[in-house]
Amino acid sequence: MKIFKRSLAVDMSALGRLFSAHRLSLFVFAAAVLVALLIAFGRHENSQTRSDYYQPITASELSSGAVEFRTGIFVQKIYDFDPESKTFWADGYFWIKWKDPIQAYNTSKTGDGQDGDLNQNSVSNPMSKVEFLNSVEQQQSLKRVTWPETPYQTKDGWSYQSETFSGKFLASEVNLSRFPFETLSLPIEIETDGFWITEVVFRLDDLAGQGVSSNNALQGYAFEGTDIKVRKHIYNTSFGLTVDAIDGFGHPHKSVYPNFVANFVYSRSPRSTAWQLFIPLVAVLTVTIVSPLIDSRNIEPKVGLPASVILALVFLQQGYREMLPKSISYLTFMDKVYGVAYSAAVAVFIYAVISTNVYIRGRGQPGLAHRLAALKRFESRFNSGLIFLVLVVPVILWFAG
Repeated sequence: MKIFKRSLAVDMSALGRLFSAHRLSLFVFAAAVLVALLIAFGRHENSQTRSDYYQPITASELSSGAVEFRTGIFVQKIYDFDPESKTFWADGYFWIKWKDPIQAYNTSKTGDGQDGDLNQNSVSNPMSKVEFLNSVEQQQSLKRVTWPETPYQTKDGWSYQSETFSGKFLASEVNLSRFPFETLSLPIEIETDGFWITEVVFRLDDLAGQGVSSNNALQGYAFEGTDIKVRKHIYNTSFGLTVDAIDGFGHPHKSVYPNFVANFVYSRSPRSTAWQLFIPLVAVLTVTIVSPLIDSRNIEPKVGLPASVILALVFLQQGYREMLPKSISYLTFMDKVYGVAYSAAVAVFIYAVISTNVYIRGRGQPGLAHRLAALKRFESRFNSGLIFLVLVVPVILWFAG
């Protein structure tokens, strides 16, 4: 039995020496595991269905004989962006120009007031068949004023109509996973309601100039530019026009509409972000990194300071979380940075408990000075690991997405 105990003591001592020799490697390995977990749990899953999708307009569709709408947009104001509901307000102008007569299917009325057959008639007010696809609460919020009601004939031979609009729009693709360095793309999406792409195609009115007013401003963000595209919107349904869909697209469950989208791109101001979010965090992390340098004989500050740091991180995290939607279902970059900060603070706290226990249990016993000197030598490796954790790991997380 004594031999077994002696053998076990030898094995445990060897294991302790092995663990001591590879503490830094284990620390780096733990940091790598942390990175992997933060990446895995931070993925922004986007499970969109394929009930509808977008594609570029092809050359054959442009030359198919469909009426060409020259389209343009100019926005005066974008304001009241709400990340919780992913909505914003916008005021501006949209216009279309065309040269050929436009035909569409309109419902005619019978003598008894009931809907009759669908007859193909010329359209005198094509702007009435253009809809703002991502408008929210259209009946209550969206205001549209068409001018002129009867198309105006320009001097270069175009029929022209414009529309003033003001309303609330949905930005469903807003992704805050890069917060607080996220880029917002706020779209205004326009589509025809009464024309398939076999009847009308959109083209940008490049000569007219379009975009956004220089007075436009979104609080807390800098305007980066406008991305305007014309494309086609493909639905996996014919909306009940089965025979027409077979004739037009060769499939009973398909319809294709011309689509116009203007994306207004904003990025968060880096200066305000640094002062508001990162300077307090850097201050707390600096205290975290310096804490292991406190002498193990100063028991109260050695253990108390890391505990205070963890408490400070909790309050700081509550502050930036108030800037994010409560319903957000994925980790942002800031969440990952705070995950790293918590890991560093907990590691420092554990080290503080171990080092003070070594001092308390060894007081008055021979070899204490040797053990304290060994702890002092370990501190340099431990601090190197901390610096790696708080400086390198966030960079890895940023590029890993």
